Amino acid sequence: MLLKEKKDLSYEEILYKMTGKRFLDIASFIAQKWDFSQNTINLIKEIDKKDEDCSLDICFLKLLLVYEMSRPMMIKSGLSDLFDITLPKDEYVVEKFYKIIQSEE
Repeated sequence: MLLKEKKDLSYEEILYKMTGKRFLDIASFIAQKWDFSQNTINLIKEIDKKDEDCSLDICFLKLLLVYEMSRPMMIKSGLSDLFDITLPKDEYVVEKFYKIIQSEE
């Protein structure tokens, strides 16, 4: 907590500096150990890819994760600080995502 407050680092940045692994690296490793399907393992690995390398599905998944992590309950719990996910830069994808979210609310 002290590092996070003093250096303005996310938990993921601290984890990476201490272990050389990101949260999603560890999640995909755990998924392998728990015998998750290869599709699920690949999906976890792809979430961490840069925007220009991700498929439309992954872009939507990134937006969904960021959306869910921005809920007050997640912010209050500190879980939102676990991820450093870059948002897709494709305006079409972002607009489409928000239309979907708004239609569900």
